[in-house]
Amino acid sequence: MTAPRFPLPRRRTGRHGETRRRSGATGTPRTAVGGAMAGLALTAAVATAVVPGTAGAETATTATPTGAASTAPSPGPSASVVTSSDSATVTATAALQRAETVTQQTASLPRKQERRIEARAERLAELLESRGQTGASRASERAPLPESGGREALADSATLAEATTKLTKLLDDAESTAIEVQAAPPTPAEVADVQADRAKKAAKKIARHADSLDDFANGRVPAGKMKKLSFAKGETLRADAAAQLERLDVAYHARFGKHLSVTDSYRSYESQVATRASKGYMAAVPGYSNHGWGVAVDLGDGVESFGTPEYEWMREHAPEFGWDNPAWARADGRKPEAWHWEYAPIG
Repeated sequence: MTAPRFPLPRRRTGRHGETRRRSGATGTPRTAVGGAMAGLALTAAVATAVVPGTAGAETATTATPTGAASTAPSPGPSASVVTSSDSATVTATAALQRAETVTQQTASLPRKQERRIEARAERLAELLESRGQTGASRASERAPLPESGGREALADSATLAEATTKLTKLLDDAESTAIEVQAAPPTPAEVADVQADRAKKAAKKIARHADSLDDFANGRVPAGKMKKLSFAKGETLRADAAAQLERLDVAYHARFGKHLSVTDSYRSYESQVATRASKGYMAAVPGYSNHGWGVAVDLGDGVESFGTPEYEWMREHAPEFGWDNPAWARADGRKPEAWHWEYAPIG
């Protein structure tokens, strides 16, 4: 008989005499069922052995009315036995194919559950192999089945069906309890790209806010005309500047695990006067500060110092949202202020 196309998992004896199974040459966990698929190679052999035909049918001599002898095919195995046998083989083969899929593609399958499926699959493959060897032998010998062949075939089909049912139940349990694998969260760079894209798409819509404060003097904007920042309590900006800073903060938080630290935003005229008095040259002349229009912020927690990861990240990404450390406030500017950032609508 020709050897199976796919070798079944081999057995080996351990140090204490126990029998062990080894799934394929590599021994990797998810190859055991693949080895058990050897039974699939026997499907054709089994079907050939049990399906009656003229080539393998036994002939019997019958008498004609004139006394002449003639031959006719004998009935052979009963049709019910053949049908039952074929059905059991097909169902078992399908179960083995499913087992291979479940063990190879269900990443969250517990190892204990996987081993149980492998064991059942190996047992089912062994039964298929036994049927294939028996069927092939009978087909090659062209020998008639014993009188009890029908009962043996039925009993064999019942055993195969029982093994198939047990494997199928394990597979149903595995698929119903499998943990859904969650996709990996987006990287900080991916978050920044998404937020920058949203900022670009929103730019045209929020551009109407650019001249929304033209009816008011610098530092004299009513509170109701300003927009509160969700991540910085008590801080407000012009609506479009606030919207884009919110998106920038989402990207910043994904990168550093913290929100932008806003130490100053909209500054009323009175506040500008007080700031000028305390900081002198470092503060703008009252009534001329961009803080008075709600389009400037002072930042801390790392951003306020040149060369820090936070500052460098902001210099690279903030312009995509309309925010930047203006040239005069940079390290080589006329009045270095790493903490000072201003907004200008993006095109």
